[in-house]
Order: sequence, then structure tokens, then C-alpha cells
Amino acid sequence: MKENDYLISMGARISSCRKEKKLTQEQLAEIIGVSLQTVSNIECGKKAARPENIAKICNALDSTADYILLGKKSESQMKNIVKTISLLPDKEFGVIEEIVELLQNRAV
Repeated sequence: MKENDYLISMGARISSCRKEKKLTQEQLAEIIGVSLQTVSNIECGKKAARPENIAKICNALDSTADYILLGKKSESQMKNIVKTISLLPDKEFGVIEEIVELLQNRAV
């Protein structure tokens, strides 16, 4: 993966987490103590975030550095998904199984 692709992916994860928290770029910038332009550049993949800002972003967005930097889901996220799926009725569980199988075949 090229550096620019990496920065774009990381920025997209930050943007997605920010939107889930219903924060604007301006609000996130204020929370972490940077300019709106800095947040915009990070989210667009035009600029790398400084390590101290990554830590602040993770705190502000209640996310892990593994997710922000690498896209790796946390163990607690995975446990919540497994718990939710395990409680589904058989019909819905079957739909999830089909989706997972389709995704696995697409990735091959």
C-alpha cells in the first residue's frame, strides 16, 4: 500500500468515527487543539497526523489507535458483534452466514 493510500484510509476511518459521534470537523479540531484545516487535511489523506494528535483523536472519538492507524477492530467490538449475531433468530442468522460467505468468496 502506498503512503498516500494509507493516509487516505486512515483519514476515512477518522471521518467515519467522527460522524458516528455526530461531531463536525470544527468540533473535533477544537477538542484536539488543532485547526479545522488540519482535521480536513488529515481526513482527506493530504497530511499525516502527529503522534500526539492521533492519541487525542483516539480519545475524542473513543477509538483505538489500532483501528485509526490500521483499521483493526478491537476485541470488544468483535465480541459485541458476535453477541448480537448469536441472539438473532435462525432466519436472520442464516442471512448473516450468507453475507459472510459472499464476502469471503469476493475476497479470494
